Amino acid sequence: MSVCPAVRVLLETADPSRRDRAAELARRLGLALCEPEDIGCDEVILALSADGLELRGGDAARQRGVRVDFAVRSLAAAGRPGHAVRSQPLLRAVGRRSGRVFDATAGFGDDAIALASSGYHVTAVERSPVVAALLEDGLTRALADPRLRAGALRLELHCGDSRELLSALAQPPDVVYMDPMYPIDRSKSALPRRQIQLLRCLVGEDDDAGELFETALACGARRVVVKRPRRASPRPGPLADSHTGKLVRYDVYHGSAPRRD
Repeated sequence: MSVCPAVRVLLETADPSRRDRAAELARRLGLALCEPEDIGCDEVILALSADGLELRGGDAARQRGVRVDFAVRSLAAAGRPGHAVRSQPLLRAVGRRSGRVFDATAGFGDDAIALASSGYHVTAVERSPVVAALLEDGLTRALADPRLRAGALRLELHCGDSRELLSALAQPPDVVYMDPMYPIDRSKSALPRRQIQLLRCLVGEDDDAGELFETALACGARRVVVKRPRRASPRPGPLADSHTGKLVRYDVYHGSAPRRD
């Protein structure tokens, strides 16, 4: 895992309440505070906007940033209950009989909330404290939204190392889900979307994804699902099936628990 760059918390408003919340966030995460005039063009900034906690970076550090918004994936999943498993490759890969999913690489939580909104009970783990704070803020807003609350109640967040947490579980999940950060394909001229660029800036590349995969296979889960670029080679292991979407593929591996489906 690459070293996370320095991140500062922005004091961008004269509102005493929001400044106090920003100061408390900085204290909790062990980050420095800064004023708007102090921001450099290549900095990564956390900002408490009126809409929620935002991550800003690069030339856009003074502009609207990226925040965790569960509405799109949550409402899309909840709106297809009758045919969700048949039509969505992620849900087919996880399996209809699965109840508990351990999302070992939560990132900005898109897949975690899609699974939770489709009826699964999801434990989502993110090891970057900054990204975990963004997830926590997004979940708090989702719990306050009547449209999203049911799915949000099935989502549990943790900040930590998934290898350690999986090894310490008293009861293994049905499925371990992995979406590692893969190296950028330098043959493509287009940059990844801004959200992924900022996430990569924070967490780097998951150099220990192989260790996590082996831990997942051995933890007692029935399945391990690994998200891959559509044309990438599968990871070596007990590959059982693959479910392909337009851009990505979900490879399904047999875990160490007895199979039921």
